[in-house]
Amino acid sequence: MGIEVDRLDFLANKQQLHNVFTELKSLLTASGFGDRIEAAIQRLHRERMNLLVVGEFSRGKSTFINALLGSPVLPSKVNPTTATINVIVPGTESKMEMIYHDGRREEQPLPSDKINKFLEDKVTVANQQANEIRQVVLTLPGPMEEWNCTIVDTPGVNDLEDMREDVTFRYLRQADACIVLLDAHQPLSRSERAFIRDKVLANDIHRLMFVINRMDESAPMPDGEIAARLKTHVFNLLREELPDIVDPLVHAVSSKETLRAKFKSENSMWRDSFALFERELYRFLSGHATQGRLPDHADAAIGIAADGLRAVRDELSVQAGNGEEFGRQILRLEQEARQREEQLEAVSVYLDGQSIELARRLRKLVEDGFGALRERLAEQAALCDNEEDLQRLKSSISSGVRDQMQALAQELSDYKRELSRTLADRFRSLFSDEYSLPVVLGDRSLNSWQGDRSVDLGIQGVNTADASDTPGILLGYAAAGGMLGYIGAALLGPIGVAAAIVGSLIMGGKFEEERKRKAYEQAKEQAIQQLRAQIGSVIEHAREHAEHMAQTEIAPLEARFRDRIRSRLHAIRRLLQEQTDSVKLDRRSTEERADQLRALGNRLKDILENLYLIRRPS
Repeated sequence: MGIEVDRLDFLANKQQLHNVFTELKSLLTASGFGDRIEAAIQRLHRERMNLLVVGEFSRGKSTFINALLGSPVLPSKVNPTTATINVIVPGTESKMEMIYHDGRREEQPLPSDKINKFLEDKVTVANQQANEIRQVVLTLPGPMEEWNCTIVDTPGVNDLEDMREDVTFRYLRQADACIVLLDAHQPLSRSERAFIRDKVLANDIHRLMFVINRMDESAPMPDGEIAARLKTHVFNLLREELPDIVDPLVHAVSSKETLRAKFKSENSMWRDSFALFERELYRFLSGHATQGRLPDHADAAIGIAADGLRAVRDELSVQAGNGEEFGRQILRLEQEARQREEQLEAVSVYLDGQSIELARRLRKLVEDGFGALRERLAEQAALCDNEEDLQRLKSSISSGVRDQMQALAQELSDYKRELSRTLADRFRSLFSDEYSLPVVLGDRSLNSWQGDRSVDLGIQGVNTADASDTPGILLGYAAAGGMLGYIGAALLGPIGVAAAIVGSLIMGGKFEEERKRKAYEQAKEQAIQQLRAQIGSVIEHAREHAEHMAQTEIAPLEARFRDRIRSRLHAIRRLLQEQTDSVKLDRRSTEERADQLRALGNRLKDILENLYLIRRPS
């Protein structure tokens, strides 16, 4: 099984991993690994690339997404304007699900045509209850199904600094690529640069692609002198004002002309140019998704193959023994089985206690951090005398919320990293074969294979070398998971975070109106009270939901350990039963079984060698 696929092609690598799991299922189901492998296959099947599209009002985001989809799905007129977060999921049927902040869900089929008309009073400002909707999920067949990609369409805002924080913390963190859509008439405005600097780069997100839209309104052709000049202007501006973006990717398109040509199946130079852009976008998306999403699935396959190889080793070892040695082998397996049963009982109890401790830490961090932020912002609000002061206050709110969220994420990451080390020490024997496999089958050995100890696990500042003897695969699994996204949604989503606080302070322009009525101080005091109430609700929400948040974060780690223990326990029990039955077998049958085991072991070693190559960064 050679490694012949493009190392950065998401679909090809996903298919290769699927093939590995399928072969492991055929090889190891009889040994009790079937359920574990099937669960891994289903997790891999659900994995998709994620594309986020952001931009100010009237940049043409909906038309751009429609151009990718090849049909006018989203309402795209200047008025009405998108007011909800729309998540476009690839699927074989067309349906819509509206998910509200209070947990309600409403699902209905989409019409066969004129979907954009159907959605106008649901996802645009025409829907007066749009602020009650957390997101609208649109399941659609089409090009994104072939790409295996989800698209997130965000509401446009005139000041991107006020974009909903849950977009930043949930969708931006989960995106494999973020397209910042610009206008050919005013590319890369000051507020767009502020958003990139304060929201994106501040969260260490560099998966950006800049797309200048509406080129047909400024240039007669897609790849001419005007387009080249605009792209160079944006490139230089990014290099000058946002130097943290290394070699920014800048493209120029006409979404409107592309959509028209695609929908009517017409030839067009704009459509041809857009097709080139789509190829670049797929490569960009695919590379980040492959590096960010698939290693954990490769790790799961490595764990299964290693456990299968260990079971083969044990059975060959028992078969090779005789007399006193045979008895010692059986006794060792019986003792290990009892130990694994005790571990299975102990792991949930131990992690329940750890979940309670993590919840306590998170609750205290929110109470202390957001409590101090509330007082600091209230003092700053009391000193506001003009619009400039308000703008500074808005910036302080945004940066203050972001800092507190990052502190929460860091605490969660540190705690889970340390917990994974502790668990690895307790269950070290379960993972002894992950990086070094001292198994000799026939004339082939993996004794010399030590793995790549510098594998990047997707944790900033952490790799397997930092983890000392901790199994790196386990550590990577434990520390992954988009902590900021979960915290942002679970903790702050219900009140709209900074956007809601800023809205309270500005009060829809009421400051200016009240100043004219000589009641400015009264309006300001009201705004301060609302600010305190908003942040107070964040703290209260943390008090109520910290336990659930901690349990949700620890659950995948617990599941991984329980799966490993169950698999090992099943393999031991099966081997002990086979040895009980083996007295009925003649010598020839025993030798045939040994040959089968050696062949199985050799194939598992081939799979493991290739999985290490898949897992190793290019």
